[in-house]
Formats: sequence, structure tokens, C-alpha cells
Amino acid sequence: MLSVEVGQLVTGRPLRIPLEVLSTLIGGIPGTGKSTLLHCVTAGAATRADVAIVGLDAKRVELAAWRPRLSCLAVELEEITAVLTGLVGLIDARYHHLETGHISTWVRTVEHPAVVVVVDELAELVASGDVHDRTRERLLRRIVSKGRAAGVIVVAATQRPSATVVSSDLRDLFGARIAFAATTREASVMVLGQLDQPGADTLPIGPAYAGLCLALVEGERVAVLGRVDWLSHDRARTLAAETASRRPTLELPCVSPEMVLPARVWQPPKPDAVGEGDRVRVLEALAVGALTAPAVGRACAIGDDRARRALNQLADTGVVVRVNGSTWALTR
Repeated sequence: MLSVEVGQLVTGRPLRIPLEVLSTLIGGIPGTGKSTLLHCVTAGAATRADVAIVGLDAKRVELAAWRPRLSCLAVELEEITAVLTGLVGLIDARYHHLETGHISTWVRTVEHPAVVVVVDELAELVASGDVHDRTRERLLRRIVSKGRAAGVIVVAATQRPSATVVSSDLRDLFGARIAFAATTREASVMVLGQLDQPGADTLPIGPAYAGLCLALVEGERVAVLGRVDWLSHDRARTLAAETASRRPTLELPCVSPEMVLPARVWQPPKPDAVGEGDRVRVLEALAVGALTAPAVGRACAIGDDRARRALNQLADTGVVVRVNGSTWALTR
């Protein structure tokens, strides 16, 4: 399963975004961690050569850092409308394949990759004041509602969680929801739904609390307090360059060829390819503090599996130690 670890829950379990089975809605006021979470999700997906990443960024700020790894990036509203239309066409084509092939779920391969659609600022797509807002909302609703079986998943963030941006019908289509600090109970409800517990409006606000969130994931009926790992914009640029060769080809109906970036030549890594350089980089990453294995993988740009193998090798020599179920640290 394509699951990306992006932080830690207060229960001690890792905070995971299940990209293969659930679309994810993210909300909260500026400066609370939404962009960092988008970077973490994109970083986790970027290491996979069987995953195409589509960026929809009308704000033109965050997703540009990932351009070398993105299979498609749209920033103008008319481009975004075309890409959403193309994604619906892709889903319909894959549904036709499923029907004629007599299989129940889409099989992810390098030739036919899963698609992760990352949306930075949902309000710019559906509440911009443009005459095509309703068209984009309808297309997005269809992608979220039908995309799972076709291997197309949406991760959308907004700093304006209101009824004009996220209707309850659209919100309920997102199987996973993460709310950072909000200023009103209504804003919290627009992301998480009406829960019988304190909402995101009770989370503290300020730089020291960036990353704190309430997460409703993996079938939970109660939102759990957690914290998202930090991943800087500069680090995102570095990871995008390091994983660019894994970008698969993505053909979208009705989308102009210049908007879809060509695939690069990619050779799959050997399963046990953990070298001395990997172990050195892992030690350097842990020198700044304890990290989860996926966080180490992102910091070193080696992916979750190789990071875990490197950590286990280092643990065998007594250099690192597992602090709890999912966090590693240098031996003191």
C-alpha cells in the first residue's frame, strides 16, 4: 500500500496519509503547517517511480519547488480546468479498462502509474470569482468520488475552510482530513465535520506550535492530536531534483503536451542497495535529533525502505537505537 508517514500522533503511532485508498483534505490558518504537510506528502510520493504527481497551484508558491519531479504542473485557472478535465478523462478510461479487463482495482505500474493530485489552496480553484469555479468544483468532486478505484487520489489544502470553499458534500468525500489551528469552530467543522470533541479552534497558535493538528485518518471516528514533521522549501527543491529521474510518463486526455513533462530514464534500485554513503547520511540526519524512518528517508532522499535498512544496520553495530516504536536516535 502507498502510505506516506508525515509525522507523529500523540498516541505514539505514526501519522500516515494513505495515498492509495483515501483522498485527504487539509485546512487551517496560514503559518500552521499546511504547506509543510503538502511537502511531506509530495516527498513521500516522489520516491516511487510508479507514482505520477500532478500539481495544481494557483498561488504559484509552494509546488513550484517540486517541478522537476511533477508529471504535470498547472498554475493558471484555465490550465487547472484543463488538467481537471484530463484527469476525469483518465479516470473514465481506466474505468473502461477495469470493466473490460474484469479486475476490481487499478494495478499500479511504471507504465500506468498511480496519480497523486496535490492542490495548494482549494479556494483558488472553486471560489476565485472566475466564471468556471463551479465547473472546477464539479470536476474535482468527480475525481475525489471516483478516483480511488482508478488509482487517482487528491490531497487538497485550504486556509479558507468555509462553506463557499468546502461544502459538506465535498468534505465528506475526503476519507482523511487534517485540521491545523483555526480561529472559529465553524472552520474546524468544515474540515473535520461535527465531532463531539474540542476542535481545531482550540489548538494553540504561534511559531512554537506550527505543525500541531487534529487528524481524522485510517477510519478513525475521533480526531487525534498529532504533529507534522518539518520539511523546508529548500529541502523540497533538493528532493525534487534528486527524484526527478523517477518521474513517470502521464498521458492526460485534452491536456496540451507542453503541460505534461516527459519521463526521464529510470533504472529501479537494487532492493538491498544500502551503502556506506547511505549510512553516513543517516547519521548526519540523526545528528540534529530523533527522527522516524520516513523522516530520515526524506532527509537523505533514499526512501522509507532503504532508510529502515540503513537504520537496522546501524542498530546492529550499536550506533543508533530505537527510541520508541517508530523513532530513531543516535546512541549517547
